[in-house]
Amino acid sequence: MATYAAGDPVWWDPPIGARQRGRVLHLSGPHGVRVNGIGPGFTMTELSRRLWEGPGSETMNAWRQENTPLRRIGLPEDMVGAAVFLASAASDFVNGQSIGVCGGYSIC
Repeated sequence: MATYAAGDPVWWDPPIGARQRGRVLHLSGPHGVRVNGIGPGFTMTELSRRLWEGPGSETMNAWRQENTPLRRIGLPEDMVGAAVFLASAASDFVNGQSIGVCGGYSIC
C-alpha cells in the first residue's frame, strides 16, 4: 500500500494500475524524482504460500504453469536484478516505467 500527499491509502493493483500511476507520477521528473516500478508475476512469498501449496493448489499451479512461459513460480530473489538496476546509475534516464519480472506471464 502506498500513501499519497492527501493521506489516502492507495492499494497497488497489478500491473496496469501501477503502470498508470507511474505514468502520472513521472510528472515529478523535472524535480529530479524518478518513479518506476517492478511488476512481479506469480511469486512464492510467505503470504502467498497457502495459495500455491495449500488445499486445492493443484488447479492454481496447473493454470500458472500453463500461462507462464518460464514454467515456474517466481521467488522474491528474482526481483533483485530489477531493483538493483532501478537503484543504480544505469537507470538514470528511466522514468515512469514498470519492469515486468513475471517469467513471461505478461506476454501471454
